[in-house]
Amino acid sequence: YPFPTDAPTETPTENINPSPAIPPIPTAAPATFAPTSDNESPRRLAEPKAMFFINYGEPGSAPARLALFDEAKGCMNTDWAPSLCALKLADAAVVCGRWAECDGIVCGNDAYKIGTEHACLAQHEMRFGGGSASAHHYALSKREPPGLDN
Repeated sequence: YPFPTDAPTETPTENINPSPAIPPIPTAAPATFAPTSDNESPRRLAEPKAMFFINYGEPGSAPARLALFDEAKGCMNTDWAPSLCALKLADAAVVCGRWAECDGIVCGNDAYKIGTEHACLAQHEMRFGGGSASAHHYALSKREPPGLDN
């Protein structure tokens, strides 16, 4: 085998280990599901089941705190929501979408974290009545919130 040398050669040497392009790093910020325009139509996720986006401060954005927990589904027990189903934001919509008992997820403030990743709480029932709004949370619901026109 020839060994590399510092001596110039007549033909260029081939780089046998080119460095791969560095892929962009996806963000896990809550803005992942935030509206991107002033369009008043509801935002829906296509996979695995469409969900309705509920903005900060709108009815349905507050956590209902109804017990919903299944470790086999990916729920994590956290100090900030003991015995409630905390899910990483990146997984929450997919897990809830496939889980019949999950009506939606509530996400939000910086306290909602699993390690360093943003998290959400799976909700057994989304509530849209009085006291269901929170300026510190947003939500995704399987059910269409009252008052939305498609």
